[in-house]
Amino acid sequence: MPAKLSRSLPWPALLAVVAWGGSFVAVRVALEGLSPWALVAIRLVIGAALLLACLGWRRGALLPEPGDRGRILLLGVILGGHVGLQAYGLRSTSALHTGWIVAFTPAVLALGATLFLGQLLAPSGWAGMAVALAGVFLILLDDLPDLEQARFGDALQLTSCLSWTAYTLLGIRPVQRSGALRTTTWAMVVGALLFVAIGGRGVLLGDYTPRVLLAVGFLGVVCSGLAYLLWYHAQARYGPQRTGATLYLEPFATALFASAILHEPVGGTVLLGGAVVLLGVAAIGRARTTESCS
Repeated sequence: MPAKLSRSLPWPALLAVVAWGGSFVAVRVALEGLSPWALVAIRLVIGAALLLACLGWRRGALLPEPGDRGRILLLGVILGGHVGLQAYGLRSTSALHTGWIVAFTPAVLALGATLFLGQLLAPSGWAGMAVALAGVFLILLDDLPDLEQARFGDALQLTSCLSWTAYTLLGIRPVQRSGALRTTTWAMVVGALLFVAIGGRGVLLGDYTPRVLLAVGFLGVVCSGLAYLLWYHAQARYGPQRTGATLYLEPFATALFASAILHEPVGGTVLLGGAVVLLGVAAIGRARTTESCS
């Protein structure tokens, strides 16, 4: 029988989401001096080192349970691919577009929970999903004159909603058995090793201005270390759908950071699309789900 989930506000997930909202802006800044693959390699190496230090300081079991190791290896590959998708996509689209598109993730999580966890989504939830998807299409219609390949970048960000859903749902069982810290740490180590092999040479060729260094530090320590750990703790305590629903805050954090740091303009179409996405996601969050009896 699954453990009873907490009904309190999921603060760990909220803090993680605010950090991730700023991460899209930090990636845009870091790409001024680094290739996407080199950036992902550095980001994951810093995050893995921080989590390994936390794991050693805790003085508990270091390795995940034997039955979880294959799943965690897969999680590491998915995690690296997810971060890589977003970094490569941000070469072509804006941080603001990315923030609003990623806000669609709770809808994808709800769909994944329905298909793979046996949770039944109420009719109002399905209606909300359709509304959220319409909002995404509105965002895709927003023109970015300075970014000729914005449609391609937006498509990659939309694909990252799927990769994050896979990462979240596949991580439920390892988190329950091996704990959030061991699961997150070793998934991060796997992702780091993968991208060191892919983009390690680019790390040495980067243009490390103070602005780039600050962005990389924020991405590695806060976004890839602390935030992932908070997210998995929240998932274990509150469940995947309640945790995923906190992602509605992410575009607001992104908008704040993008306006202050990148001075990205906010068009009427993207605002309307973002509002529609959030309206749909809110409907999904209110829809009651029940566990399948089959």
